[in-house]
Amino acid sequence: MAIETGMLDGRFGMELVYFNQTTNDALLPVPPSPGDGFTRSQLRNLGTLKSWGLELTADARLVQSPSFTWDLTLSPTYLKQWADDLGGQPDRRLGSRRRFHSLYEGMWPGIWIAPIVDPNQPYILSGPIDEIRSRRDIAPNILKAADGTDSLAVIGRPQPNWTIDIRSAMQFGSFTFRNIFEAAGGFIVSNETDHLRNALGNGPLVATLEHTLNDPNASVEEKQRLVDEYGRKHNGVISNTVYPGDYLRWAELTVSWQLPDSFAESLAATSAQVSVGVKNLHVFSDYLSSPKNGWIDPGTRGIEAGTAGASYFTQNVDYLKVPAPRRLVFSLRAQF
Repeated sequence: MAIETGMLDGRFGMELVYFNQTTNDALLPVPPSPGDGFTRSQLRNLGTLKSWGLELTADARLVQSPSFTWDLTLSPTYLKQWADDLGGQPDRRLGSRRRFHSLYEGMWPGIWIAPIVDPNQPYILSGPIDEIRSRRDIAPNILKAADGTDSLAVIGRPQPNWTIDIRSAMQFGSFTFRNIFEAAGGFIVSNETDHLRNALGNGPLVATLEHTLNDPNASVEEKQRLVDEYGRKHNGVISNTVYPGDYLRWAELTVSWQLPDSFAESLAATSAQVSVGVKNLHVFSDYLSSPKNGWIDPGTRGIEAGTAGASYFTQNVDYLKVPAPRRLVFSLRAQF
């Protein structure tokens, strides 16, 4: 269903789209039976997925004059989706080892459900702070269920449930400045790179912690600060290094110059334009700053390889990934 409107002599326009979708025979990873002789899951058409969402596009000419115009476009979206029917398969975890992507009926496909620590006491020390000498004297305090197993909690979605694109075009005479911003939120990223560096003891946090704990001149306050930082990121619980991935990306800046008619005529063209641009200028995200220390841009959607259904259900694992590059673009366009 869509609604479209325009007003102010075309200077403002809006389109709103609502969709409600059901996907039948969705491919789901099904573990083989023990007698089949296989160890990896196979994809089968068993599931039913449902989703609904809103997509809005609003265009406005904010300023219009003989020497200057400014056009702005906003395109926000909202998405809600869930696994409605697993075809008789039980709710289960999809990932392995450090990855807790899960498939539960009624929840977002790939939802993270993992053990968590006691928020009031996230770690336990083997003794008083002035007797702690190693990170091995710091243990995570994992919440337990009534039966003694690790208590599980919903950590977050692996994909954004809202996005927004912002496009701006300002024209000064023969020059045009274009900016594109992209934002997304409502999802989590697992910083597995930082998790492993803490586990292997080769990261800056662990090195500073071990040095300070064995420095006779270090203050108790400094030792406590480092112990607390490490204890809250302890590698014994993967959810300690799972963070919100909300971000705003300055995706593109382009400057265009409409070349003089005389130059275009020298090319036997009716018009010519030269443009210089930069793509992926900067990503504003709390995930990329300390103490989260993310490596990948959260919008690149790192995927866990080697898992059935990995292309969708197991996204946003930051594991030794390469950040998106910044690119310089130059173009010359002529119309004949």
